[in-house]
Amino acid sequence: MKKETAAIFALTRTKLTNEKINKIILFAFGNGISISQILTLKNHELKNICEKLSFSENDFEQIVLAQKLIHDSTIEIKEFNSREIFLLSVVDTHYPENFKQKIKFENLPPILYYSGNPDLLNKKAVAILSSKKASKESMEFTWNIVKKYVKNGYSIVLGFSGIMDNFAFESALELGGSVVVIPHQEITFFTFPIEYLKKYKEGKVLILSAFSKKHSANNVYDIVKRNEYIHSLAEKTYIVDSAKNDGIKESILNILMNNEYQIYVRLPGPDENNENLELIKAGVPAVDITGNIVEVSEELLSRRKDKESTELESIENVIVEILKNANRQLYAFEIAENLKKYNYSITPQKLSNILKKIPSITRVKSKGKYQYFLNENAEDIKLFQQAQILQIKK
Repeated sequence: MKKETAAIFALTRTKLTNEKINKIILFAFGNGISISQILTLKNHELKNICEKLSFSENDFEQIVLAQKLIHDSTIEIKEFNSREIFLLSVVDTHYPENFKQKIKFENLPPILYYSGNPDLLNKKAVAILSSKKASKESMEFTWNIVKKYVKNGYSIVLGFSGIMDNFAFESALELGGSVVVIPHQEITFFTFPIEYLKKYKEGKVLILSAFSKKHSANNVYDIVKRNEYIHSLAEKTYIVDSAKNDGIKESILNILMNNEYQIYVRLPGPDENNENLELIKAGVPAVDITGNIVEVSEELLSRRKDKESTELESIENVIVEILKNANRQLYAFEIAENLKKYNYSITPQKLSNILKKIPSITRVKSKGKYQYFLNENAEDIKLFQQAQILQIKK
């Protein structure tokens, strides 16, 4: 099995996609040979296999490269092991069955990296996903879900990338449960909290990653992939909070029509500002603070939508007033600073999106950044700019 893991690891160090590597593995099993044997074949034999698999010339070259990488791959695996990091190939007995059942063939990671207790990979589990924002409601909900499932012998699966993940992690261990952490980066980059080292040694923790050294998982697309691994490992997923561009909503919409997944989202309170309602509108079942499914009426969804529209209209009016009083072009960050005086705290990205939709506002680029002004102030601003130019010339 060590030879097979080294061979598959060598394949992952090339530019071959997961789908191509998995096709090679299937071919080997279907023909009664090992993957390590394939990587000892001569070029004409490899080309014959590539033709059967409809691989390109570039794919053939990548397999030849994998042959050359076998020795280095074996050494690298030993280096991983010396740091208590181990590799699981898709042919290993510990490889999670839930991954094989739920993840599409072309996306199934051929190699997983782990540290901790691998038995947790096939233990029944629920996942908790949340944005980095914390609130009294989200913490109460998380505690209720963790307590309920730990009591019933479930592991808790999470991403460990924010306050709520940390809270779920600590709650599960304090209640005597176990945790599977799936970070959104290569496993050697993950920093394990030293105060829980005892729990780690007791077999209560597993850290799992599908990202290799050749891959840097730092964008939303990679976080979406990581979230899909979290959904796939667990029997159920509970969404505490979802925010724009945090990868949670995107990962759910990708798998929403797959009946293998059970996903629930916390019903937000009337004054909460998150993307949970959007998930409910998309068809994700809503649950209350204790995790019980609740019916959400169209009237409630409509009322929330009206509230959001009213709030947006109010912000727009304030922005118009700010620009009117300024009587000059303002950068987005200047408008954001002024909005704080009216108790509005807003990200530059969200502000830019709002500014684009206000018909009475025009934007012009200056020094690589956009400035905004009211259409009705255009003439006054033009005169102001001309006066500035004359002053500079003097």
